[in-house]
Amino acid sequence: MVNQRWRERRATYRPSGEPIDTRRFEVAPITGDAEARAFVIQHHYSGSYPAARERYGLFRGGELVGVAVL
Repeated sequence: MVNQRWRERRATYRPSGEPIDTRRFEVAPITGDAEARAFVIQHHYSGSYPAARERYGLFRGGELVGVAVL
């Protein structure tokens, strides 16, 4: 089994049992749409941004590496 991930609107695959070192990441709210929108449009396969009430970023070493839009 593998997990599908998206980067630069291209699919990549990682082993499903691959551990993630959660100590290397931080989750924080993102205020406003600009940063979240730019990330999602650049990386999500659809290239579109949904309506958003809340936005959260996944950061690694201060770099935005993931976004959750609710």
